[in-house]
Formats: sequence, C-alpha cells, structure tokens
Amino acid sequence: MPGIAKLYNSLHDPRIVFVALTDDPRTLVDKFLSQNKIGIPVYLFEQEPPTPLSIQGVPTTYIIAADGKLVYMHTGALNRDDNGAKAHVLDLAAQVSK
Repeated sequence: MPGIAKLYNSLHDPRIVFVALTDDPRTLVDKFLSQNKIGIPVYLFEQEPPTPLSIQGVPTTYIIAADGKLVYMHTGALNRDDNGAKAHVLDLAAQVSK
C-alpha cells in the first residue's frame, strides 16, 4: 500500500482515479487506515466482485478504463512508486482517452 499511495500522490491527472478494494472486515480496515494514512478511497466488498475482477492473489492490481474495460491486471508484488510505474499509468491513460 505505501507504494500505491506514493504513486497516487505523484499523479495529479483527472483521467486517473485510484481505489482500494478489500474483503477484509471493517474493523481490520479501520485499524489499518488509522495507522497508515494512504489517502486513497477504500471500499469494502459486500458481495463477490464481478468475474473480471475476481482476486487471484494478494495483492492484485487492476487498471480499468472509464468505459469499464479492464486494460491491465497483475497479481503479485510490483514496485508501484517508481518513475516506470508512473509513466506506464500515464501512457495507459493517454491510450484509453484517445
């Protein structure tokens, strides 16, 4: 989460929105958020996610276009707070917004 938070804070682009999703209990999420100021909206699953967003492992990263199309998915650790990650997200945003 710290890497995602850094990437989120470094991108100030209206085409890009970050959300964190979890099926963890609210008490656990609230405790985590009180100890870690990530600044990203966190949503709790109240039901199973749609099939394209089913979780294969933790963490799973999805990039979804404004039209709802899944344009990127990765399961497992990623370095999300480097310049390469930022460039990749900006490139996807540019491609999708054409």
